[in-house]
Amino acid sequence: MGSQNLSLPDVVAMGRLTGLLQTKGKAFHIRGQLSTDFAHLRDGPVILVDAFDNDWTMRLTGPMPFTFERDHDTFWIKDRRNPTRRDRAVNYRTPYLDLGEDYALLSRTLDPTTARMVVVIGGLTGYGTIAAGEFLTDPSYFEALAKGVPRGWERKNIQLVLATKVIRGTSGPPRVLDRQFW
Repeated sequence: MGSQNLSLPDVVAMGRLTGLLQTKGKAFHIRGQLSTDFAHLRDGPVILVDAFDNDWTMRLTGPMPFTFERDHDTFWIKDRRNPTRRDRAVNYRTPYLDLGEDYALLSRTLDPTTARMVVVIGGLTGYGTIAAGEFLTDPSYFEALAKGVPRGWERKNIQLVLATKVIRGTSGPPRVLDRQFW
């Protein structure tokens, strides 16, 4: 059956998300990757947490402008406009507490396969996942993002590449490095 264990960064991000959904009066279900099938994704909007450990994240973000990629010990966020770019990367040989920066992807798209809204938050490591969860649940980040974006962006598909400084095992505030609207 595989592992149903969660990492602490995923729990932190999910805690922020469930708190936000509860304050908005939204009903939700928490399911593990292994207990989530295509029918569940078709039931309604979905929030997927994590990147490389979540097959649904990898499958649904695959055709998007920004995707998660890996080559042996190097994990990065691929930019389809510049596929050779690998500067938004983490080398997994680096001791976890020695990482100085992490990157994350935040996507909100109407998925053509499920015909449902899908939100994905995932970091290259747990620090990025925490930062993406913070970005998604703190209104001040979206207020700052709303300056200088295309008209009607609220109804468009959006992907954000985020970065966070990491100091002694703690992620800092998220920063937007790149964005795509379509």
